[in-house]
Amino acid sequence: MVIEKLLKALYAKNNKEAPHAPKTHDLLYLAEKLNLELTEEQEVTLNKITTFNLSTRYNDYKRTFYNRCTDEYTEEQINKIKEVKLWLEKMLEKKEE
Repeated sequence: MVIEKLLKALYAKNNKEAPHAPKTHDLLYLAEKLNLELTEEQEVTLNKITTFNLSTRYNDYKRTFYNRCTDEYTEEQINKIKEVKLWLEKMLEKKEE
């Protein structure tokens, strides 16, 4: 959820005339609306994080998601999320040119 909020904050920062970000949980869609240049790995990560959000919101997906979340898998995903978080925070901190 933190990645979604950071993307929406970046959207508001970059769109002062119309700061309301699209009402979506699709992180890749938000990144595309921001015209962010993403690596293939970043695209995969944003799609995966979006899937995590959906998996925890809807009961049908919870059990399948829970079974996939081994300690190793969870640690790997948390580290990727932290990387994306830092990247977005750096963009938010940049002064406008």
